[in-house]
Amino acid sequence: MPLSTIKAMNEDGRLQTAVGHFQAGRLAEAKDLCAEILVLEPDTIMALHLLGVLHCRCGDMAKGAMRLGEAVRLAPDNPTVRYDLGKALLALGDLEDAAAAFDHALTLKPDYAEAHNNLGNVRKGQGRLEDAAAAYERALEFNPEFPEAFNNLGNVRQDQGRLDDAEAAYGKALAIHPDYAEAQFNLGICITHKAPRWMPSRPTDAPWRCVPTMARR
Repeated sequence: MPLSTIKAMNEDGRLQTAVGHFQAGRLAEAKDLCAEILVLEPDTIMALHLLGVLHCRCGDMAKGAMRLGEAVRLAPDNPTVRYDLGKALLALGDLEDAAAAFDHALTLKPDYAEAHNNLGNVRKGQGRLEDAAAAYERALEFNPEFPEAFNNLGNVRQDQGRLDDAEAAYGKALAIHPDYAEAQFNLGICITHKAPRWMPSRPTDAPWRCVPTMARR
């Protein structure tokens, strides 16, 4: 058997072990193994990709983005690598480059619901609320059971003052995932904004003598 074949088999075995560590939550072990692979084979795309994701999971977004960028250069037509790079850049606050990464991922895979959702997060961060809503709605076209996209859509509609639409979106998120704490909280805020606030008309009034004052939005 050629030495190159033996080397490839060993590399593949170590990658599978690294993936196993990652899936089991043993992130340090997975990182160490990926780093070992890359010392021997610096252009191993899967190891670069996984190491980039691992750095991000461990909170080092800059290192994660660097490794993911290297993986993108080696595999420019891989939508998942582009998507993960976009997430790292978004976490770093680099909205323009994050948008470019998500757009490129969507060019390669137009039905990539998660990429549409995160493109919406970029647009919201840029203050482009209607574009953000359109991206979330696009995500929901491809995955109607996507509670995070419904929650994000609700947040945009609430920011726009469209409280009925926001309440409906949060309700759909909770219908899919009843224990979704963030959507529960956001729905509560939305309902509070919709309801009138009751305040005493004068400091000396009895507690039941109140006049309504509309909530500020």
